[in-house]
Formats: sequence, structure tokens, C-alpha cells
Amino acid sequence: MLHEIRGAVPGRRAVRYRRAWWAGLGIAALLIANGSLLYGWLSTPPGTRFLGIRTLLPADTPVYYSYLRQVQEGSVTVRDLYTAEPQPVGSFNVVWFVLGRLGGTLGLTPPMTFHISRVLLGIGLLYVLYRVAAFFLPNFPQRIAAWLLMLSGGIGIWLAPWLPPAEYLDRGAGYRFPVDLWMPWISPILSLGSSPHLVLSWIFLILTVVALMLA
Repeated sequence: MLHEIRGAVPGRRAVRYRRAWWAGLGIAALLIANGSLLYGWLSTPPGTRFLGIRTLLPADTPVYYSYLRQVQEGSVTVRDLYTAEPQPVGSFNVVWFVLGRLGGTLGLTPPMTFHISRVLLGIGLLYVLYRVAAFFLPNFPQRIAAWLLMLSGGIGIWLAPWLPPAEYLDRGAGYRFPVDLWMPWISPILSLGSSPHLVLSWIFLILTVVALMLA
């Protein structure tokens, strides 16, 4: 019995060691994804407010704020208030409806609801990525490498200094620039710092792929 207990201690230590590794990497990923937002919030001059809008999705984020506000004010459907296009009925979006109701119940402003839910869902996404890596790879270093690879973005940031300035395409809705510098939905690490609905979409996408592989 004593031999079994002694043999179990290193196992428990190994588990704690690995969990500490995953926790540290997860915190680092969240800090990297939210670094610019934290900097903007901490650098806000007195008498002004930081709205949590950055270069990724700068035009979309106010629309999402307005969706949350509309739901908090009792609306079931939402309308894009930043367009002149007729919207007689609006549209129903489960994500913004649930988040808007939760934010209203907790007394949170739309920006607070947006960013708090994004961070919390981000923790869920990191856990899903961890579980997927642990399921398919038996070796701990391989899991870490795979997990970091899944959180990688692209090489655009390294090419940007030698590229011409971003050019908005004539047809609209796009730039002539590496997509990993202006399309946050292309990778989990960019989505972590962008919008809760993008984070949630990655969670469902990964779970769907895994379910299909196991079916």
C-alpha cells in the first residue's frame, strides 16, 4: 500500500505540473490577444472613456454594441443602426439576444457585456483546444506544440514592414493586405481579442470537426 501511495505522488505532481503549463500558456494567450485593449484602457486620459474598439473590426464593434443595447431595451430582433438600408423587421440572433439579456440582468453596459463575455468564452475556447490536443496526442510536448500551433496567426506581421500600405478594395469589404492583419476570424488567437460571436464560432467549429471524426 505504501509503495502504491509513493508511486502515485509523482503522478499527481506531473498532473499539477502539466496543468500549470496549460494555465500559464492560456493566460499568456489571453494577454497577447487582449494586450492592445488593455493598453488602450490603461492609457485612457482622464475625463474620457475607452470604448474597447481597436483596428480589428473597428466598424463592426459599434454595431454589436448597438445589438446588445437593443436587446437590453427589450427588443427581440435587432437592426443595424449604422446603415440606411431598410430593415422593417430586423433579424433574430441567438448570440446577441442571450448576451444582451444576461448583460441587462447583471446591469452591465453593452461594452462591458461584449468584452466580459468574449474573455469568458475565450477561456472556454482555450480549454476546448487543450482537450482536443490532449485527446489526439499522447505526448505532452507534442500537445503543447499542437496547442501553440492552433493559436498561431500568420506571417503577415513579419511581412508588413516591407509591404505597401493597406489599400481598400474598390468593391469594398476588404483590403489589399495580408488577411491575418485585418480578418480576425481566420485564427483563434485573433478571434480571442475581437468578438464573442467569433470565439463561439471557433468552439462550435472545432467540436463539430471532432464529432465528425469520431462518428
